[in-house]
Amino acid sequence: MAWFGLILLLMGALLPVWPGLSDAQAGTLGAMPLLGILITTFFTGFWLEHWGAKPVLGSGLLLIAAAVAAMPEARGFTGLAGLAFIYGLGAGVLNTGANALIAMLEPDRRGAALNLLGFYFGAGAVGAPLLMTLLLAWGKSRSWGLELLAGLTLLLALTLFSVKFPPLRRQKFNWPELKTILRQPVLWGLGLLLIFETGNEDTWFVWSGRFAERLARATASEAEWALLAVAGTMALGRLLAAFWLRRDRYRRMLQIQSALLLISVACLAWAAARHAFASLLPGMIGLGLGMAALYPTLLGMAGDYFPGQTGAVFSTLMTLGLVGGTLEPKLAGLLATHAMVWVLAIPAAAALLIAGLGPQLTKIPEGKGISIP
Repeated sequence: MAWFGLILLLMGALLPVWPGLSDAQAGTLGAMPLLGILITTFFTGFWLEHWGAKPVLGSGLLLIAAAVAAMPEARGFTGLAGLAFIYGLGAGVLNTGANALIAMLEPDRRGAALNLLGFYFGAGAVGAPLLMTLLLAWGKSRSWGLELLAGLTLLLALTLFSVKFPPLRRQKFNWPELKTILRQPVLWGLGLLLIFETGNEDTWFVWSGRFAERLARATASEAEWALLAVAGTMALGRLLAAFWLRRDRYRRMLQIQSALLLISVACLAWAAARHAFASLLPGMIGLGLGMAALYPTLLGMAGDYFPGQTGAVFSTLMTLGLVGGTLEPKLAGLLATHAMVWVLAIPAAAALLIAGLGPQLTKIPEGKGISIP
């Protein structure tokens, strides 16, 4: 899961140091890994239940290693976009596989367990901007960093195949059951929140550095620190949520997160008007904290609603979420062509929707959740 965090932020870390990209091209490159993640996300929950964790997660790592190793030789924008799509395919396997696995193994504390897993995501996410920052400081090229990352990914894949995974309770699944799940209104409510939340996260993983460059006159190194502030505070927020969150605190958690998002939007708008990087950092920190616990908490709620269909429900919901994750970085690119500050409309919309709809979805039935025949 930490490796998924690193890979998800890779493109956001590369954009400030990759020359000659327009805002529209940057938006497309930010969306390509998310398109790959979207495709494999839908199938991974079913694969996990059929083949088990080791072959599924291992195949994801091998896809990432191959694509990242080829990126230094990419010829032009089209080649880079294609490789970003391929490593996104592998990343989607890691994300869905790890979340569904933990939800299956921790049925009594899903929300807390998934936030703890999310901490590892955040800890890994700081690796991409930190790596680029160190390379800039050492005078190394981005190619050197990509080759190192590909080698470490391959090493992780080989290590994974030697690890003994706990056995999973194989859950019987068929397509008629999926149709029954899809008729549940709560699934679509959670899916709508995940669309906005995933889109918000992925937008800022791609655009934090560019936002700092354009509106706060940040250097390339400072732009990496802006992304690092978002990723690092997300990790911290999820670690705190893992210790604090219980099922009866879902509503309070969603309220806290939406309030933090709105405050951070106001701070970033004020900092953009001042054109000062030091003023921008508190807003980036608030943004990371405001997004931190939303994704794993919503998945924990889904697991409590549908405890007997974890793989199918997680694949469905995470696929819905990634619709927003794929489209919103591109939308941010379109907004930025008019005015970069308009990108703040994305976290504002997410915050308002979570504040309005979230409390209605925290009324989880006691006992076994929703029974799917």
